[in-house]
Amino acid sequence: MLHIEGLVKTYQAAAGALPVPVLDMDSFYMGEQEQVALIGPSGSGKSTLLNIIAGIVRPTAGTITFRGHHIERLTEPQLDRFRAQHIGYVFQSYNLLPGFTALENVLVAMRFSMMAASSAEQKQRAAELLSQVGLEHRLQHKPSQLSGGEQQRVSIARALANRPALVLADEPTASLDSANAEKVFRLLGDACRANGAALLLCSHDVELVRQLGRVVPLRELTAAAFAVTAGVGVGGGVGVGAGASRSSVSDSREVG
Repeated sequence: MLHIEGLVKTYQAAAGALPVPVLDMDSFYMGEQEQVALIGPSGSGKSTLLNIIAGIVRPTAGTITFRGHHIERLTEPQLDRFRAQHIGYVFQSYNLLPGFTALENVLVAMRFSMMAASSAEQKQRAAELLSQVGLEHRLQHKPSQLSGGEQQRVSIARALANRPALVLADEPTASLDSANAEKVFRLLGDACRANGAALLLCSHDVELVRQLGRVVPLRELTAAAFAVTAGVGVGGGVGVGAGASRSSVSDSREVG
């Protein structure tokens, strides 16, 4: 489903300065409905990778193929349609519209998808998704009336609103206490499975992501160069999944 080859991202820190390397990835693959965790410390480039896959950030070099779409070749209008129809995104900071209810926040996402569904059908799906994440009693509550865990559950429902093939989750539990983090993490995985969506999640919480079938560490080895880390256990036995032959980053800068 998702295939990345020779991906490089650099930034020009200042006029005349050498480009700053952020991401260098030889090869990465994930299949339909697969659930994969990318782990690494803050600033290690995980968010940059997710944003490149979503078409929010352009790569410096390399190819990103998603179900036959070469994401790096799409124009901005094409990227907007691609994201709306194929990608769901769960953000660390929720990114809910403060003046809208939980139900309306999910419905707003549907307005951009060009789904062939009536308003009544969209409303029914939004309510069903919120019910799936345990918020059937919070449909008319605004974000300020919800706890952090509840707000993140709304964002999970919103990410699944348009039946995406892939959900990207950027540190989705980082703003939550440990009890709520565990609940939200399980809900995210369960909701993706129930809706037939693959999940690519980034986190620095090694213990939490052990629940996923495949964990890919993004490890920097030196400040000056990228190096290969493959088949090495992380955090007591969590290893590099198949398909990630090299995946290393510097922590010079991260987007997202």
